[in-house]
Amino acid sequence: MKHAAIVAVFGFAVIAAPGCSSGSEAPTGTGGQTPTAPGSPSAPTAPTPPATPHLPSITGDVIGMPGTPVPGLAAHYVTTGLGWLGSDDDVVFDAVIRWVGTNELGCGILRSDRDGLVNLVLMQEQTLPDSGGGHVKHPALPVAGNSQSVVISVGVEGGSFERGLYRVDLDGRSPVLLAIEDGGSFTNAVIADDDTVLVARTDPAGTTLLAIRDDGTTTLCDACRREFATDGAVVVAHDGLTAWRIELDGTREQLLSEGGPVPGMAASVESIAAAWITADGVPVVHARTDDPERPDAIVRFDPDPELIAACGDLAPGSDGTYLELHPAAGSSDDVVFGALLEGDDVRTTAIFCARPGQPAEMLAATGDPAGDLGLPMAVSYSEVVATGGGGVIFAGVIRDPTRSHEIGVFTVTPAQGVERRLTTSARVTGIDGGTVTKFLYGLREGMDLADDGRTLVHVGIELDRQPGATYGALIRSR
Repeated sequence: MKHAAIVAVFGFAVIAAPGCSSGSEAPTGTGGQTPTAPGSPSAPTAPTPPATPHLPSITGDVIGMPGTPVPGLAAHYVTTGLGWLGSDDDVVFDAVIRWVGTNELGCGILRSDRDGLVNLVLMQEQTLPDSGGGHVKHPALPVAGNSQSVVISVGVEGGSFERGLYRVDLDGRSPVLLAIEDGGSFTNAVIADDDTVLVARTDPAGTTLLAIRDDGTTTLCDACRREFATDGAVVVAHDGLTAWRIELDGTREQLLSEGGPVPGMAASVESIAAAWITADGVPVVHARTDDPERPDAIVRFDPDPELIAACGDLAPGSDGTYLELHPAAGSSDDVVFGALLEGDDVRTTAIFCARPGQPAEMLAATGDPAGDLGLPMAVSYSEVVATGGGGVIFAGVIRDPTRSHEIGVFTVTPAQGVERRLTTSARVTGIDGGTVTKFLYGLREGMDLADDGRTLVHVGIELDRQPGATYGALIRSR
C-alpha cells in the first residue's frame, strides 16, 4: 500500500494518501491543517476557505468516496487509494472500508464491476493457502492483471515466508501461490499471452526477472533493472548498460550496449536510460550518448534500428529543439514521449508520438487550448501515459489569468485531438457540494486510460460542508 509521501506536480506539493498500512480515516486537512511527511515544508495553520469552483463541472462515476456506501457490501468507504481499469469496464483498487453492524475496518483490494457492484478480491487478515498457516499482512496494489485475475505481492504474517506472489481471481476465490520471497519484494509483473506470469523479484543481491508457469520457473535476466516491458510474447529489459530482447524461454538478443554505436548518430552509447517494447512487438531503447550536443536518443527496432528523436534535434511542430526526452508510461503500438524544448518561446514542453513506420509528430504542446475551455495550457512532459488505439492521457496546467493555475487531466487521440477529462476547481457530478481541489498522487501513477477511451483518475475532493478537508476517490469516465 502507498505510504504518505510528498510528490511534486508542476511545482505544487501534494501528499500521497496513506493506504491499508495505516487504516487512517482522517481526511487530508482535517481541522484546517494538512499532514506532512518528514522533512516536508510546514503545513498551513489557518483553516482553508471553501473552494469556489470556476471551471465547468466534470461527469463520471465516483468510486470509493469516503463516507458513502460500498455497493454490494454492507460497508462504507473510509479511504480509497489507487486503482486501474479492467477490460470489462471494471475497476480494481485498494481501499479501507468499515463494516456495518460490527463497525470493524476492512483493508485490501476491491473490484467494482461495470454496474458499480463491489466485491472483495484480497483482504488483510485473510488466510493464505500454501503459506504455512499465514495470513495477509499488507496486500499491495496488484502488479499485473487481465480480465479474469490479478497478481498481487502480499506481505505474509504468521507464515513460513515474508512475502508471497499470489494470483487471485477477480471474483475473490482462493489465491494461488506463484512464488515466495524473504527480505525482498516483487514488482512490475505482467500476465503474458500464454498465461505465463512475468515478474521482477528484488532482494539485497539485485533484481531478477522471472517467467513463472505451471510447469516451472525460468530466469530471464539475473541482473536487470526492475523496469521491464513485454508485448505478451517477448520481454525487453536492461541493466543500465545493455538493453536486451528476451524470449520467454530465456533466449536473449542484445539491442544496444555501452560503447556501441547509436543508430543514426556519430556517437556511442554511454548508458541505457530505459527500454521497452510496443504493444505490437517493436523494441525501443532510450540511450544516453557520448555526444554532448545530442546527449539523449530514442531508437526504435522495426526490425532495423531507427533514430526517432535525439536531444539537440529539431522538434517537429515547433521552432525549437529537444532538450530532454521522457518516455511515456503504459503500453501502445506507438512510441510516445514527452519532451522539454529549447528555442521555442511558446511551445516549451510537448508530447510526441511516432506511429508504426512513421516519424515523430507533435500531439500536444504548451500554448495549445485546454480542450473545450479555450484557455491555454502548460503541458507536462513527464506525466504522460499511452495506450492502444493511439490514445494518450496527460496532465497539464490551465493558464487562467483570473485565478491561480488549475491542474487538468486531458486525453489526445488522432481523431479527436485534445479533450479535457477533469480539472481542479470543478464540481463533481453526483457528489452534492463536491469539488475537485487537488491530486493526492503523482498523476503518472494516479491516472489510467483504456484502449476504448475510458479514463480513471484518483482525485482529492472537498465538500462545501467540510472546507479544508480533502477526501480521496476515483473518477471513471467513459
